[in-house]
Amino acid sequence: NESSLTVLKLCSILQDVEARRKATQAVLTSYKSEELNKRRSKIQQLEKDLDRLTLEKEALEEQRDSMEADLQQFEHQVRDLEDQIREHNRESSMTNGRVNVAHARKKRRLDSELERILETIDQKRAGMAQMDARAADKIRQRDDKELEMVELERELVQILLEQQRLVLSKLDEAKTLDDRSKLLVTMAGLPWPPPLDPTMQDIIAMNKKKQEEDDRA
Repeated sequence: NESSLTVLKLCSILQDVEARRKATQAVLTSYKSEELNKRRSKIQQLEKDLDRLTLEKEALEEQRDSMEADLQQFEHQVRDLEDQIREHNRESSMTNGRVNVAHARKKRRLDSELERILETIDQKRAGMAQMDARAADKIRQRDDKELEMVELERELVQILLEQQRLVLSKLDEAKTLDDRSKLLVTMAGLPWPPPLDPTMQDIIAMNKKKQEEDDRA
């Protein structure tokens, strides 16, 4: 009867061990798995969006730098034309009491060229302002996505911490099984802790040791 009771208790412990192993595995594989997957997928998408926005911002900045280089060249041309116009205005527009047609034509050409370049400069500056605005918008979008990703990562960590607490609670429950096993082994008159992967030789040695202790007593 005692042997049967010991076997039944041992079976009960093994069943508990298996049940709690499955429960722990379920926590690790199933606890809020859908929420975890959604957040991980969203974080991966946000990382791609951040890379894209960074590339787009850099492309806009390159265009802006190119426009600025063109603008500097046009401004240099303006200074050169203004020097030519000042030099030309020092010359008389009259020759032998008559209007110098070539002088007048050159003046109109210089004025027209200056006007054309000034309009181009205005267009370049407007384009640069547009590039600056678009780049700033990319930065704002990137900042918003970074904040969203930080929040998702915080939620992800929170779920993982909950999962960890549940696993630790399962391990604490397993300690009670260890106590029950110790009690069962003690009731059977066996030493604790038992040997790993015990053999019949271990049983013979333990019985011999117990007999020697009984004889000394």
